[in-house]
Amino acid sequence: MPKIILGTLLVIWLIIIFMFSNQTADKSTGVSDKFVSSITNILNIKNKDEEISIIVRKTAHFMEYFILGILLFLNLRLYNLDNKLIIGIIFCFIYAVSDEVHQIFIDGRTPKLLDIFIDTLGASLSLFILNYILK
Repeated sequence: MPKIILGTLLVIWLIIIFMFSNQTADKSTGVSDKFVSSITNILNIKNKDEEISIIVRKTAHFMEYFILGILLFLNLRLYNLDNKLIIGIIFCFIYAVSDEVHQIFIDGRTPKLLDIFIDTLGASLSLFILNYILK
């Protein structure tokens, strides 16, 4: 893929993450609750909405950054850089921190260290997997 396409996909994904974080707490919870309701209905689970909601929200964090790690790795491969893996992890960590800081300014949202850890873990896993596969 040409540099411009991969670069554009990376920027679009960064904007998507930003837009999710830009949702108010009520809107974010509403989106999660719809998804949780669907899961509990399909699986016929009773009285576990809060637990499933936490799992869904944390899995969403992980997957957002797992995808970010993939896009970042593919972009970094286009350049003759040493330590692509370290650069990728540091970039994703800094973006996760900035994402949580951004939430300070959004109605009803609060930054969470756990989310930074989950985000960085998701990105790191995809970076390690791709680095291993493509070496």
